[in-house]
Amino acid sequence: MLSSRYAILLAILAQISLGCSGASMKTVSPQDREVVKRFEKITVPGKIAAADRTGWEKTLVLLPEDHPGRIPLRDRLAESYAASFEKLPEGELSKRLDLFTSGLALHVPSDFQTSKVAEALVKPAGWITDRYESRGDEAIVLASLRFMMLARPDDARHEERYKELSEWSESVRMTIADEVERLSSVCDVYLKVAKLVPDRELVDHLAGLLVKRHAAMLRLLDELEWSKVDQSGFMFQMLMQRAGMGKDIVHIYFLAGDPTEALAPMRKMGLDSGVGAQFIELLEDILEGDDPAESYFALAGVFARNDPRSELRACITARSLDRKDPRFPICIGMAFETLGRSESAVDFYVEAAEIAPEEEIYAAVLDRVQAALFDLHRTEKTVEAQKVIEVGDRLAQEALALEDIGEELIPVTAASLLHTAGLVEFDDGRISAAENHFLRAHEIWPPLFGAVDKLVEIKQAQGKHKEAISILDGAMSAKSPGARKPSDFWMAVFLERRADSLLADGRAGAAKKDYRKALGKWEDSETPVEIMPVEALRIGIIQDRLGNDEASAESFRKAIRLDSDRSSTYAGILSFLVTGDRLEEAKEFYRLAFNQDRIEAMWKIYFSLWMEGFSRRKSGKSFDLARGYLEQSDGKSWQDDLARFFSGRITADKLRGRAANVGQNVETDFYVSVKLLSDGKKSDATPLLHKVLESDLMGFFEYPMARALLGK
Repeated sequence: MLSSRYAILLAILAQISLGCSGASMKTVSPQDREVVKRFEKITVPGKIAAADRTGWEKTLVLLPEDHPGRIPLRDRLAESYAASFEKLPEGELSKRLDLFTSGLALHVPSDFQTSKVAEALVKPAGWITDRYESRGDEAIVLASLRFMMLARPDDARHEERYKELSEWSESVRMTIADEVERLSSVCDVYLKVAKLVPDRELVDHLAGLLVKRHAAMLRLLDELEWSKVDQSGFMFQMLMQRAGMGKDIVHIYFLAGDPTEALAPMRKMGLDSGVGAQFIELLEDILEGDDPAESYFALAGVFARNDPRSELRACITARSLDRKDPRFPICIGMAFETLGRSESAVDFYVEAAEIAPEEEIYAAVLDRVQAALFDLHRTEKTVEAQKVIEVGDRLAQEALALEDIGEELIPVTAASLLHTAGLVEFDDGRISAAENHFLRAHEIWPPLFGAVDKLVEIKQAQGKHKEAISILDGAMSAKSPGARKPSDFWMAVFLERRADSLLADGRAGAAKKDYRKALGKWEDSETPVEIMPVEALRIGIIQDRLGNDEASAESFRKAIRLDSDRSSTYAGILSFLVTGDRLEEAKEFYRLAFNQDRIEAMWKIYFSLWMEGFSRRKSGKSFDLARGYLEQSDGKSWQDDLARFFSGRITADKLRGRAANVGQNVETDFYVSVKLLSDGKKSDATPLLHKVLESDLMGFFEYPMARALLGK
């Protein structure tokens, strides 16, 4: 289990307001060779594997609507989603729904207007309709029926079911007394449908409902004024947001392909009714060709919060209309990130830097690449993350080579990106590469003390304590060019680190002096509230090193009181105590974690494994509370598999067969070794503990635990 949990400083691109999308183009026959020459040729594969979908989807969304390869590529992707849909067990409702809606998202508005939809999704649509109708999820069912109406126009059953359900959906809401709320409730259902299947008939019906809702809102305001009820500006604003024209009606016509078609109903209502002049101006600029790229860019910002797919399409349109503005590819990249496709985002950040190789653009690009890298690491896309690291290295080098850069902006953003690359590599066990990134990050921006701390952590884990002490001495003395004196916080961390290395090097007296100095620095440190649990945890460990058992335990209790929901605090305390054979003290903190409802089951399983494993190894007896938790853990997660193994419900071979990545294989080695040790089989356990250390996964709690066990 990963022990490092780090926060990325994501700079807000204040100079970049979001906005952009796709205007429909005239349909072109693939046989028209003169027209086909306008397009870049693509080779559509006969079959697309699930692992390859992301890359092909990126290609698809960038194709013009009339590209001759778009519909064949869309259909291959739809077939891929349908195949994955069929492979899933029928009980996986939410996962099946995600696959179906992802298939629907492959379409562009013109597909729904011309009924040229992907045939492969018809069977999943029928299944979704049958299963979700009984669950009362009317929007999903209406969208599925709407799709089948377009795919099978000769089958009247789908239209009959759609009309029956839509009429029921509207009529059942007649019981809502407030007219604005009643119409809003109906509009919310149809807006969900329109996001999935925005054919023109549905959008026109929804537009009519929005106009009615707006009129009802105006009547309500008149009644309030007539009754002399005082109205605050805030109340008026909230009413306008809930029932006013503008964003919603522009959004639905954008979904249908052409946002300018919202102009007619908006003009009909009139500006004096609160329609919103800014939206009318945007649409008029698009209609008249007055910098439409800027208008689509602005629309992307409007859609960003509630509909990232529309945001992406708006960004793509802005970019297609103006390829010289770096904001537009950044807009595309950020929309891809919102959709969970960070691997598709990075190319557009690179494009932005190529368009405008300037300090502010490079700083924005480096920030976004860092965010994408963190997201890929968080979602365990190791291969994709490594590719982004390579891109980040190049971008950082290019940014630092710019002629006109300030003293801090580029060095700070470049160092931060390289530091994140090092953290990713550290967690993945690529220690040599991580060291290089930490060294480079600290060299570029010496005040980046987090990089120094990770370098020292690596040296200490490798047993290279003299090197660790040398690095710490250099950082604390701040004698290198551009160096700054560490803050009290970092001085406390570094003094504790140095004391650990001095102690390991046999210099107990010097170590105690540094531990005491570290306590002094913690007392002087102006610690932010969010860091206080970390401070209390570190003080508890230092007090333990100094032999102050009661002060240590009290500091641990304080760390938990400061944030009783913080899983990593319990993990730090428990891993420290069990590896020190302090089981009786560990039981107190285990019970606190056990009784905390907000601690995830995943963490409680790990804590129980540590407590039960180390209890049996030390005393030959089980710790009943931990054993009972493991015996009752029977979910679908990897941690549940660990619990099943440790409680004797599956074998070690079965557990190893379920391990899906390097980290899980290392955890298998560790927990199998702990179980062997508890059974008195030290000779069988030792090779597995060595394998844990050979993995170089120093970011896992199990790594220092394995080292501690080997030391015993």
